[in-house]
Amino acid sequence: MLRLNEFLENALSLVDILPDLSFVHSGKRVLVIGFTPQWISYMSLVSTVLIHRGCVIDFLWTPVFEHDNADRWETAQQLHREVYPVLTTLDHPKFRPINIDDLPLSPLTPEQEAQVLEQAEHDTIHAIREVRLDIAGRHRAAFRRRLHILQEFAGALETLFRENEYDVVLTPNGQIFEWGIARRLAVMRGLPVCTLETFVGGTDFQICTSWTQPAVNWNTTIVADAWAADEPHVATDEVKANVKILMGRFDDVDDIFSHQFVQGGQVDALRDSLRLDPTKPVVLVMPSLGHEKHNRLQHRGYKDHVEWFEEVVRFLAGRTDCNVVIRSHPFPYDAKSDPMNHGASGELPECLLASMFERLPDHFRFIGARDDVNTYDVLKIGDFVVTHHSTVGLETALIGRAAVACSTIHYADKGFTFSPQTKDEYIAIVDDLIRHPERARLTPRQVELAQCFVNVFYFKWPDPFPWHIMRPLFRHPDYPLRRVLSLETILGPMMDTFDRLVSATPISDEVSARQVDTYMGMIRNFHAAGELGVVAQLLGPLDQIDLAGLARRRPTTFAALMEYWEWAALVLSQQVRSIPATAIQDQARRTLAVLGGNDSLDTDHPLRRIADLT
Repeated sequence: MLRLNEFLENALSLVDILPDLSFVHSGKRVLVIGFTPQWISYMSLVSTVLIHRGCVIDFLWTPVFEHDNADRWETAQQLHREVYPVLTTLDHPKFRPINIDDLPLSPLTPEQEAQVLEQAEHDTIHAIREVRLDIAGRHRAAFRRRLHILQEFAGALETLFRENEYDVVLTPNGQIFEWGIARRLAVMRGLPVCTLETFVGGTDFQICTSWTQPAVNWNTTIVADAWAADEPHVATDEVKANVKILMGRFDDVDDIFSHQFVQGGQVDALRDSLRLDPTKPVVLVMPSLGHEKHNRLQHRGYKDHVEWFEEVVRFLAGRTDCNVVIRSHPFPYDAKSDPMNHGASGELPECLLASMFERLPDHFRFIGARDDVNTYDVLKIGDFVVTHHSTVGLETALIGRAAVACSTIHYADKGFTFSPQTKDEYIAIVDDLIRHPERARLTPRQVELAQCFVNVFYFKWPDPFPWHIMRPLFRHPDYPLRRVLSLETILGPMMDTFDRLVSATPISDEVSARQVDTYMGMIRNFHAAGELGVVAQLLGPLDQIDLAGLARRRPTTFAALMEYWEWAALVLSQQVRSIPATAIQDQARRTLAVLGGNDSLDTDHPLRRIADLT
């Protein structure tokens, strides 16, 4: 990760000397919530960009944070080494660190106490990795600890709300721990809340955000608008290429997010090792990590993931006319070492199976979370998948096989899976597919729908963003702050995402165009003074701007940029030489190919002059 003590003071100093864009959000007061060394560093970096765009930040942090899977002592040491010395001495007019331990506790209303109680239950589920809470018994200590932490945090936060008038609350996650109760209390007060979360999709340069619910929710509503906008859902060459990119990432054993720890392509060997009856269909039971999404979606028929697993497995135990392969979900990041401590759960499939059977039925085969088996090889030996909400329900559709899922997981109800509403309907579908496995083969249209959904969910729905919290140094070397605050990024969709973090309404085209004039005024001054290096930094790699996209999104901004375009292009390519002249020409020609029918692009337009340069 990018450490706070290595960048924050320099980042704020950089913002202070850049062209003044404070008119964009004009003094908007934003409460930003950090917590954990990673999120404190990440949200501080995000805050510097928001400050440059006119926001005034109150940054709420804590010197102690009890994460569910982290070494508490190491976290405390890291906070003490890297965070405490910076945030306790920082003095900046637009970035005010607030140590939550310095705030007095305000009393909570009964309604707020009820929210705290419910949040504590959700947090305990996440911390113990189990959905069946026993608050009065074996989970009592974990629950009471979470309740105490949340009560103190909520009291301190309420003090902050009473003493300050915020325009926006910005928090990671919005679902669990202090981030979850912060969102709840802000909503109760009628304060606008934006949540954001890291996203593992088609590229590292994405996040998910939401103004209406926690950004980590994975139910059908989170992506409904993006899916509707994709109609009539046609799998173009670009869509198919994106599917290939995504599945390549998900099957990459060197990527910690893939959950695959052995190379695929060993289907025949896997089939032989399982000794399946070739005369019978193969039912794949694919449970997920039930606690993770227990409160992030709605359940259909079954009250939770455990009940689904137990009842479906009992049904399949009595069906000797099929093979049943149960694949326990690999532990994230490293199945062998299990850094997130998922193996401590008593609700893993192996634990549930041990409580259900003295000996597995003869037609059952079990593949454990730590076993050296590639999940995509497993999908290829099955006729269909039964799951509660696992992403394999989507992935198996891409190879033409059906899945049965019983939740509001994002891919449900899209036309390529079975989405039963009741237990009886679920079992009836499974029974029918065992009797008629050919009905589990998807039509070409259903496969196309699955491809389109992959493209929507993993490529179009997420918001473009320069930094990824789970990658080394947040991928900051790819998008250093200087580049993010250059004209190239300011005029691109990544900056739209920054603005979305503090405003549900996009900034106007006129305000966007004013940014061009503001930047170009300072850039021309530096150019006149011979400071070509500064000119290059402020402009950024202009050949990376999607000019055609800018013209469509913000025609006034595009027109403002074209007033300076030829001059800037020639400076970068001929004086600074930071961009080859051929790159600028190629960009102009690509843009003209897309916008060539636009009457405003006459023969004397800057793009045409650049394209025609020899």
